[in-house]
Amino acid sequence: MNNSVWIVDDDELAAAVPRIALDGQFTVSVIPSGVEALSRLESFTPDVILLDIRMPDLDGYDTCRALRAKLPTPCVTIVVASLLLTQGH
Repeated sequence: MNNSVWIVDDDELAAAVPRIALDGQFTVSVIPSGVEALSRLESFTPDVILLDIRMPDLDGYDTCRALRAKLPTPCVTIVVASLLLTQGH
């Protein structure tokens, strides 16, 4: 196990929250789109994928289905969530 986590989120600020929390414990990669995550899966399989629901082009649900279909092993955990950040409150 390589203890790697992908954070798939088009919002840099939202991706920074889990990246900071996980940094030092895991090898963390922030990937800005579902399309890019699918492309990267051809050369590397992470242990965990944190996947945002709200993304342009390919939303989190469609990305999750496509990742599951392409994953070489069913042992990769995919967490689908959405982190909404607001200013001022």
